[in-house]
Amino acid sequence: MSTPTAVRATSLFEWLFHRRRLVFALLALVTLVTATGLGRVSLDVSYSSLVDPTLPDHAFYAETTARFGSDYVVLVVVADDALFTTPKLTRLREFRRALGNSPLVDHVNSVFDVGHAQANGDAVDTTPVMASVPQDAAGLAAALARARANPFVGGTYLATDGQTAAIAVYVKATWEDGQLPRQAFDFVAQAMAPYQGDFARLYQLGPPRTYVESRRLILGDVALLTPISIALLIGTVAIAFRSLLATLIPLCTALISIVWTFGCLGWLGLPVNQLTGALPVLLIGIGATEDCYLIAGYFRALSESGDRDGRWPSPRAGC
Repeated sequence: MSTPTAVRATSLFEWLFHRRRLVFALLALVTLVTATGLGRVSLDVSYSSLVDPTLPDHAFYAETTARFGSDYVVLVVVADDALFTTPKLTRLREFRRALGNSPLVDHVNSVFDVGHAQANGDAVDTTPVMASVPQDAAGLAAALARARANPFVGGTYLATDGQTAAIAVYVKATWEDGQLPRQAFDFVAQAMAPYQGDFARLYQLGPPRTYVESRRLILGDVALLTPISIALLIGTVAIAFRSLLATLIPLCTALISIVWTFGCLGWLGLPVNQLTGALPVLLIGIGATEDCYLIAGYFRALSESGDRDGRWPSPRAGC
């Protein structure tokens, strides 16, 4: 016995069935309108895209960073077997100065900046561990010993073996700045370029690199997985139903769903992030499930009606 809801659904289906041109025209119109929003789609994989700015904790975070300074840190790692030599340390000091020459940077911490607190009569001397580059073996040994003994430098800004150093670049900006990660990454990369040949290894870590790498990986995954999903969908449906029509319907549904979804995101100004980046593959997989059910019902209705020429069966039989 049919329920009132089922009867209404069948009546709606019949009404649409007999007005196919109108349905296709409306479908094409909505698709074209939403497609114009595809050019507005942006990709934001920064941490701020996952945080609700209306939460009280967000205001507390902004107040804390305004009071104590930026927590947006880019860590530059320099490694070389001969790092603790006069020529290498000279180039390292020049590199550290280059990292501070940008309006993006709040301050820089390194072995050349952290103070080595020690008593000096009635005063406390906070001269940096390495205020200048030692010029002889004795000076280098003394500087390395001071660095190892300093709890803020040894194992933090300088490895105990003296072969790896870290430079912390504190960026002067907020997490909500969508352009910040790319700007900070590009600045550090440009500052590193002249010194790449001076050290065995020179690379950066931190939020900007995470942003750039996440963006690259998400775009790469979408470009790879979407065609694979479409190919699997076409192959599976073709094997199951052995019909060109059955193959085209899920494909068209998936493509239209993707255009509608991302077009609306573009018009609404909502960026694609780590979570919504998987939508194309999900829309293809989930949308095909209902399509296959409808296609199976269509072919079953054809079989029951005895129509082998592929004419449209009764819409009520299809329901």
